[in-house]
Amino acid sequence: EIVAWGIDEESRSIHTAVLYGEPLLGEVWEALDRYLSPTWQHESGIRLSIQAACLYTGGTCGYTQAAYQYLRTRTD
Repeated sequence: EIVAWGIDEESRSIHTAVLYGEPLLGEVWEALDRYLSPTWQHESGIRLSIQAACLYTGGTCGYTQAAYQYLRTRTD
């Protein structure tokens, strides 16, 4: 779910999606990159982008490590 946050912790849901795929393969991570990449124009004219994301990594054997591998390449 993409959520926009405002003053006094006001929040609005922008978009929700379910990404289907095999976490041990690259396609699901490519889909996540595409999902997290859009920008939106604020009424003030500035472009807004996703500044933070959370990813639940628990689950089936190997999925947690695949998620960590994905995340290691996308942190700064």
